[in-house]
Amino acid sequence: MRLVLVSLIVLSCASAFAQNRRTAKPAPNGPPPPPPPAAEMRLAEVRSGQLISPVGEPRRVADHKSEFRWDAFVDAQLKIPNKDRAAEVADRGFTINDGALYLAKDFMSMSAHVDLPFEYAPAGNGLQFAASKAQAFINYQHGSPLFVRFGQYDTFFGVEANDSRDRFFADVGLLKLAMLPQTHTGVQLGYNVEKLTFRGQIANPADQGALGDENIEFALQGRVDAGTAYGALGLSMFNQRALPAGSTTEDKNNFLVDVNGGLSMEKMRFDGELVFKKTAGQDKSGIGLGLFSTLRLGEQLDGGVRLEYGKDITMTAGGNTGAAESVFALSLGPSYRWLPDATLRGDFSFATVKIPNADSLTIFGLTASLVADL
Repeated sequence: MRLVLVSLIVLSCASAFAQNRRTAKPAPNGPPPPPPPAAEMRLAEVRSGQLISPVGEPRRVADHKSEFRWDAFVDAQLKIPNKDRAAEVADRGFTINDGALYLAKDFMSMSAHVDLPFEYAPAGNGLQFAASKAQAFINYQHGSPLFVRFGQYDTFFGVEANDSRDRFFADVGLLKLAMLPQTHTGVQLGYNVEKLTFRGQIANPADQGALGDENIEFALQGRVDAGTAYGALGLSMFNQRALPAGSTTEDKNNFLVDVNGGLSMEKMRFDGELVFKKTAGQDKSGIGLGLFSTLRLGEQLDGGVRLEYGKDITMTAGGNTGAAESVFALSLGPSYRWLPDATLRGDFSFATVKIPNADSLTIFGLTASLVADL
């Protein structure tokens, strides 16, 4: 089971850099930090750690005079894994990799946002609708540095974005999938002044839509934007009421520390990330490292590469959990803006996985993706 699980997870690691043009996606976490000065960089959605592709014209900023806004996208994908792992890959072949319908409305100093994602279902030809990473929140900012977000919203941790069209490659990478949350349900308070942004959060445990019989999770982040460079440090913590089955320690504390930063130049961008994760009931803490880069190859063409390494990480998929002593993953490939609202992407992914009490795995595969904005 562990071999199957880790194969499924690592084959889906294919990385993340921004490709967005939308005007109605839920706003970033608080007021967006100052964008890179280069004219080709998109002007909005530059949230904590989000990688920006140098291809394309500046993104249009949403017109806040409009009361109601909507947007949508669809990402159709073809995935071909190496032959000896093909039977274990749930999304092998043609799938709807990702998609979403975004709704937003402005109310003077407030705005309401709904993000309804969809993707392929494990069986049949149906689609899973709003089954994960959905958003529904209210954002408040009244012409001051203070902002408040209440509801369920995207995490501010990590370099990679949740939605496919906000990444360079179609699939998320190892750190995002195995170590970082997707969403939070709670209240977030932030303060933005010049180059500094501070966030504090009280919420349910990460990726949980209700608190139930669990303790509150606390999170903080500080970010600095200095021209073409940025850096961010975030942490979260909560004490779990009950230990999970199979625990190897009596420690009920959960900690997450995420450090990321980046630098953009005329035709290149570099981002890096370091993640430390302590999970209740486990005697070993996970450590992850990611390095990302994009390069402009032509007027409509980019090249991207991602290197990631994880040690003592735990991954969950399909209700099953598996551990890996170490994982090294590489993804590289092109992204071509075929039309103003259509982007072709491809990647080659390679990974080596060391599993406790088992032989190491060598995994590779090809992925092609077409993303269209409505």
